[in-house]
Amino acid sequence: MKSSLLATPFDVNFKGQTFKMSGIGYVASYPEFSGQGGISDLMHLAFERMQADGVTLSYLAPFSYPFYRRFGYEQAFEQTCYQIETADLPRLKFAPDQGYVERLSLSAAVPLISAFQQQRPHNQVGGIQRAAWWWQYNCLKHTDWEVAVYTDGDQQVAGYAIYSREATTLEIQELLTSTVASQEQLVKFIFKHQSAYQTIRYESGLTTNLGDLLPDPTIVETTTVPYMMARIVSLADFLARYPYEAADLEAVKIAVSDDFLPENSGVWQLSLHAGQPTVTKLASQTADITVTIQ
Repeated sequence: MKSSLLATPFDVNFKGQTFKMSGIGYVASYPEFSGQGGISDLMHLAFERMQADGVTLSYLAPFSYPFYRRFGYEQAFEQTCYQIETADLPRLKFAPDQGYVERLSLSAAVPLISAFQQQRPHNQVGGIQRAAWWWQYNCLKHTDWEVAVYTDGDQQVAGYAIYSREATTLEIQELLTSTVASQEQLVKFIFKHQSAYQTIRYESGLTTNLGDLLPDPTIVETTTVPYMMARIVSLADFLARYPYEAADLEAVKIAVSDDFLPENSGVWQLSLHAGQPTVTKLASQTADITVTIQ
């Protein structure tokens, strides 16, 4: 074996519309075979498999943005890191609440949090729909992860925080809330670890400002950086099923170039009537808009 990659099948959600997505990872070549085209050959093969399987999109976490742009990927998602030194934490007082926070292992928490996670609005902007195997895989991979589950006064799960303990840092892996009370109680739970750690750190695909929970928001160091890349594998399917916000659109001709997947190249005509798209690939070379697949 000279080179390798792993293509994992997922479903992703765009505002209620489900698309098949192939996640590319573990891309590598032995050093003595680097630069000999092995990865390019594997990417060609991966795209052939995606097309055969009816995959519409592909995501990856790049080691190099220029490298994957060669294959039609473009930076599509950002990641925000929040970091706060526990010495700077204020004493927060929240209103009394009838709910409670319970500490569980990840495997014990999955039956409680999986449906709640899937219903969160942020998952509808290209977010992965987490199948049972995804949760099982993460339970096996991250045996040290714990979960704080917030249950409200009606005995319904309303939020949770997945976290791990490093030497001097409490790492928040995921934080999802649905109410003010759930947000307050989970933040209170996290801050109660103040005496055990020097730093609390949280990385998220969301770009929401968390500083408004604190009297002095400047104590939270917030950094947003480019993160995941994506590419359209089947432009015809993406244009035909994307949940457009506009209800009506006069026919527009879009010239698309795709050096790696020629099936996507050409002039596409898109129109909307009463929210229903009509997509046609034309023989014409004239277009209103000219773009690359990226």
